[in-house]
Amino acid sequence: MYNGSGVSASSRDYTLHSLRTFLSHRYDVQLVTPKTLRDEPWTDNCALLVFPGGRDLPYLFDLSGKPNSRIKEYVENGGKYLGICAGAYYACSEIEFEKGTALEVTGQRELGFFPGLCRGTTFPGFEYETESGARETSLALKRETWRDHWSQSPDHCDVWYNGGGSFLLDPNQLPKGVQVLAEYEEVEPKQVAGVLCSVGRGQALLWAVHPEHPSLDSVDGLPRQEKELHRLNLVRGTLSQLGLDVSDGPAPLPKLLPLVLASSDPVLAQRIAGDIASRGEAMSESTAGLVDRNDTFVLHPASSFDSLVRAARSRPGTNEPEELRQEHKLICVCDEDLPPLSSTPLFNIPSYFSNLSQFSNGSPSIGQALLYGEVVTSTQTMLDK
Repeated sequence: MYNGSGVSASSRDYTLHSLRTFLSHRYDVQLVTPKTLRDEPWTDNCALLVFPGGRDLPYLFDLSGKPNSRIKEYVENGGKYLGICAGAYYACSEIEFEKGTALEVTGQRELGFFPGLCRGTTFPGFEYETESGARETSLALKRETWRDHWSQSPDHCDVWYNGGGSFLLDPNQLPKGVQVLAEYEEVEPKQVAGVLCSVGRGQALLWAVHPEHPSLDSVDGLPRQEKELHRLNLVRGTLSQLGLDVSDGPAPLPKLLPLVLASSDPVLAQRIAGDIASRGEAMSESTAGLVDRNDTFVLHPASSFDSLVRAARSRPGTNEPEELRQEHKLICVCDEDLPPLSSTPLFNIPSYFSNLSQFSNGSPSIGQALLYGEVVTSTQTMLDK
């Protein structure tokens, strides 16, 4: 997901949470910068590129030229793009935003996934950095387009709106490869709020509204719980439309579990634990730890593993990056016996070391020590940075 200048912090965070809710079982959701899109090899292993809400002009400033060319090539070659509000404006051939006012933004856009004009705002009163003009709005869903991705979809779904536009289309003559997903229920004549566009071998799904935003309490209409269920199904259906492997329901919030440090050579496990402790500080009389700029690691004896796992599973989970970063990463050091499979059910550590010894013929080789963890944060951050 794009996280450059102009991105709205609230749209970014809600979108990140929505993506992880339905995709974390299968995909790693990462934030990327303009530099990543311009220079790094992201296209080969990217299942979906997401642009959240915010401001379109900073996107234009940072991504014109090479980054946009790479994005367009990625989608045309089979990639998937999801644009929300500003991310949707940015993916159209042309935009008109508040034309004739002090907020006016108009012009052509390089991506052009939607081959037409997106004009906004649809509802009056928008102001940057405020929620003036923001509201919930009802979408009339085109149920025929959701049939294979949202069983028993409702006729309507309430979602958050904040400055989005309308995709200008002739309902009797749609451009080739464009499907209408939903229209604004409260606007006459009807205007399009969401489209799915075929782009070469790829797809771009654009929402002028904010399906990632949680539902509000209702004075009239559906109870919040029912609205939220519809909204979550809309998010899930959106990701399914783009061909992603989505979970059947929201994933449970992650709970970080202790790590196991193990080696077939007890001396090696002790030496690694000693190196960690020597670079850190005493956390208590019985434990030592290491604090770096991202994580705090705390060493524990192997005998503590089962009780630490039980305690970790009993705590509430979280998707908040800062909470996960601040939570201590516990390392249980197996410096006597290797842990049984019952303690590490996703990986047979004794079998691994037995095979390693057999095929290395007893000579030193890579892989003599390992860290096992069922639920962790970013392994790249933990091990590299």
